Amino acid sequence: MEISVYVYVSDIRTTTTPSTFRRVAEATINNTTNKRNATGTAKVEASQDTSSEESVPKSFGSLYRAPKTTAGEAAVAAQEQRTGAAVGTGGRGRGKGKGVGVDPSSSTADNPNVFFIMIDDMGWNDIGYHSTDLANVTPNLDRLSASGVKVSQYYSMSICTPARAALMTGRYPVRYGLQYNVIQPGAPWGLPLTEKLLPEYMNEAGYESHMVGKWHLGSYTHAHTPHRRGFETYFGYLNDEEMYWTHQTWTATINGRKFFDFGFGNATGFYDVIERFDPPPGDDDLVSTGPTSSVYSSSLEIKGDYSTEIFTDRALEILSQKTPHDENPLFLYLSHQAVHDPLGVPPADAFSPEEWAVLTALEDESSDASLRVRFAKVLMYLDKSIGRLVDYLETEGWLENSIIVVASDNGGCPSTGGSNYPLRGLKHSNWEGGVKVPAFVYSPSHIPEEHWGTEYRGLMHVTDWLPTLADAANFELLGSHGDLDGVSHWKHIVPAPGDDTATVSESPEAAAAVEDNRLKRARTATAAVDGGGGGGGGGGGGSSYGLGEVSYGARREVLYNFDPYVLGANITDDIGEADFTEVQGAFRQGKWKFMFNSWCSGYYAFDNKTLLADDLTDEDNTCQELGECSQCGANCGSLSIDYTDWLFDLEDDPRELNNLANEHPEVVESLRRRVLEVVFQEFSNSSYKSVNYGAYYIWRKFDYWMVPWWELEQGADDADDESDGL
Repeated sequence: MEISVYVYVSDIRTTTTPSTFRRVAEATINNTTNKRNATGTAKVEASQDTSSEESVPKSFGSLYRAPKTTAGEAAVAAQEQRTGAAVGTGGRGRGKGKGVGVDPSSSTADNPNVFFIMIDDMGWNDIGYHSTDLANVTPNLDRLSASGVKVSQYYSMSICTPARAALMTGRYPVRYGLQYNVIQPGAPWGLPLTEKLLPEYMNEAGYESHMVGKWHLGSYTHAHTPHRRGFETYFGYLNDEEMYWTHQTWTATINGRKFFDFGFGNATGFYDVIERFDPPPGDDDLVSTGPTSSVYSSSLEIKGDYSTEIFTDRALEILSQKTPHDENPLFLYLSHQAVHDPLGVPPADAFSPEEWAVLTALEDESSDASLRVRFAKVLMYLDKSIGRLVDYLETEGWLENSIIVVASDNGGCPSTGGSNYPLRGLKHSNWEGGVKVPAFVYSPSHIPEEHWGTEYRGLMHVTDWLPTLADAANFELLGSHGDLDGVSHWKHIVPAPGDDTATVSESPEAAAAVEDNRLKRARTATAAVDGGGGGGGGGGGGSSYGLGEVSYGARREVLYNFDPYVLGANITDDIGEADFTEVQGAFRQGKWKFMFNSWCSGYYAFDNKTLLADDLTDEDNTCQELGECSQCGANCGSLSIDYTDWLFDLEDDPRELNNLANEHPEVVESLRRRVLEVVFQEFSNSSYKSVNYGAYYIWRKFDYWMVPWWELEQGADDADDESDGL
């Protein structure tokens, strides 16, 4: 079997290449030069062996140097001017410039290692300790959260790209043009290079930063890739969604053939790590993931391994090259593909008989057994992989000096197996189900034992992780492109001894009667609905659903989003200037949540007990009973023709049953004014761009591998002549 492996190296500020790469390159150069030149791409070269060993998997292959171009240099220069150092050098030891800012006295030799684990599209009802039906599917996440601090009032953005941008910058996406939609494969836009990112701050504080998994913040130029934006190494996929096994894109095709999106990046370039070979006859498992089977125009197939396993293996590889108390502590951003669609089922032998029993039981309890069970398999395997990582951390002494954060990026999609019950709404919406998601912090070393198993009820937003982690790691944040919107919650999550103002509170129901409460949730649903208030913190639905009470120790306001494009935009075209006559979004101040020009959404659950007990899960009933709209979409991204303003008292009505906009017009107007004040402190038009199909032809020349393409496309002249393949 011949393994064709290519390396895409951009015009970077270093000429060094690991010696292991050079040896492989020299061994394969004669076999690959003619093949690659035949496709019109640049020649294969071996670079100078002037470096010492680096943290790079030794199986990667021949060095493929892209043509040297000048396009995009202005963007790179802008980033370097801000940071005071060459892009892609790992970030530590920056020179003069706006990026300088860590006070040496604020860092210690024993700063905690930081692990941020992002789960994709996990809804409120998709983690065991909240769930009405997946109680035994996530035992590792449940164990960690029960020994850490649950963040019960945590909010993210409603879709992937804005959520990840907010995490990386500590700033609302409306500040830099990422408030509308997500970045599609081949779209020439991304998180602006002027923004300073979380790994850059960490590097300045002496950390060594690595990323594994999904990026989705733009990769059309070299400078936008994660290994050029603060991460020393990157291993994963750059775009939105792909198949778990073959690592093919889900949406981008040419002549019926999908591209694949998987690679390794560091200061020396970006490397293709996918094996290609002709599959044995009849071995469908190599290229099939059930409903996401591949369609090819040739016999060449892509063979990979399951993404969740690959990502965990890579994380363990990084850990094996460091120690828990290194001079440069570790920041690892582990951004999982799971549980995003298309749901690729894990290996059949991945589960024990006991685990299979849990999964089988769901078949008898679910209204859509095949979909929810498929989702549960992906989630359970993810949980096992996180358990494997944490077991290693514990065995090797990392938990003596580490902080682990686990959070979802946005709410779940009922149409792909996720559930946000009992919250209303879904991914792509500003209803609570689209933005209020599971999150917790686990750290035996930095959370005092008396706070293990507690619940932090402070209002918290995804932008808050940057200052919160900086506070936990004891360093200052300087050099942001603009004012941070995030605030630190660390002193509330981990209050000082005797601090009576701390907003960490015991969660006796979760600790002493978790299983009993799960059984009660379905029975109390009808009572909560009949009561009209949706269950506040002290009655009916609130505590029984695990929604809890809220406090305002660190922040009182959250901007969910402010989008002046979505109601009039055609996503196939560039959207132009903002239209402020029709703005969609949401804003919270204290107990009040104001949603403006928002369409309806319903309540979605899978388990039959809940469906029978809660009439609101009847979509038609919900839309008719609540009156403000005529249709509710269960598919993420589906748009209703009806939209209006909504006002909710979330302390008394966490399920968003009662629209109070007509009863409290003065509150609506006050919040409307406040939204504008917050937004126009710093507003940027959307950076959104539609897909440039010239990218597809660049990727085809790279053997259907998705690489940064903008510089190469500028010189291409064949895209317009080959549009029949799209």
